[in-house]
Amino acid sequence: MFYRLISGFSSVLLSGAITLQSSALAQSAPTTQFRDITGDIYVNEIEQAVELGIVAGFEDQTFRPQAPVTREQLVSMVLRAMVQVPLENRSQNINPTLPAIPTQTTTNPFSDVDKTRWSATQIQYLKDLGIIRGYPDGTFQPTQTVTRAELIVMLKTVERYLVKLRGNWDGRRTFTQPVPLNFSDIQNHWAKDTIMEMSGNCHTGQVATFLNEMGTQFAPDTAAQRNYAAAAIVREVRCLSVPAISS
Repeated sequence: MFYRLISGFSSVLLSGAITLQSSALAQSAPTTQFRDITGDIYVNEIEQAVELGIVAGFEDQTFRPQAPVTREQLVSMVLRAMVQVPLENRSQNINPTLPAIPTQTTTNPFSDVDKTRWSATQIQYLKDLGIIRGYPDGTFQPTQTVTRAELIVMLKTVERYLVKLRGNWDGRRTFTQPVPLNFSDIQNHWAKDTIMEMSGNCHTGQVATFLNEMGTQFAPDTAAQRNYAAAAIVREVRCLSVPAISS
């Protein structure tokens, strides 16, 4: 089901090579800079995602939190999140780095993604890392909306890659993990196991949570909205950035 995943966020951020520096995630509530997220349940994590350069708002000072995320947007968001995760593993005396991120690609990543498309370089990069792949017909469908299940599967795939890159060391193993949530609507879903795992995978905050943080449903086939996508990605970055990773 791997080809089912991937999609993203703000194309406003894209322009050439990504050179973001790793930085600590703010734990305090920042000042809201968007006029349409006051009162949003994910407001703090949205602001943190913006501060980290994972996603941006729009020129009219809105964030459009309920807008759906597309496959190419998620690629952009996830790649920008990956560079925020510390990879140093002092227990094995290694300090790996991500492969260099090119400024352009000379080939079309997929039959429906021209090399000149704004997201082409990032799509090619994650494809080369084995993190994403297209559909059986050779397409990627970059503008297709991502579901909540696909978002979570994408983040788990990135997690596996980064943990392996730093010598299979996962600092979270030194902490007591939360009990997975009891979702009422994923029993027969193709992504059930991953959703369950990502709801109990980190002491710093569950990545997979109930729809709008209430009720009992995960709503796996519902479109992933910008607010939850930002929150889930920030939670994953925070989770993979625990101090124990470098201790």
